[in-house]
Amino acid sequence: MSNYQVNQLRQNCFTVAFLILFSKNSQVLNTWIEETKLLNLSDINSFINGIENDIDGFIKST
Repeated sequence: MSNYQVNQLRQNCFTVAFLILFSKNSQVLNTWIEETKLLNLSDINSFINGIENDIDGFIKST
């Protein structure tokens, strides 16, 4: 995968995550987390870890 493709993938992952967070759908969020972790991109995994640390807060606050 080229650097461009990886960067596009990262951008798309963050965009989808924010859309899911604002939808307040924890089931979809959990599925996205499980599938996205498989990409094994350190910055996205760090973002996911932050979400997982307070998933209830994310769902309730949006």
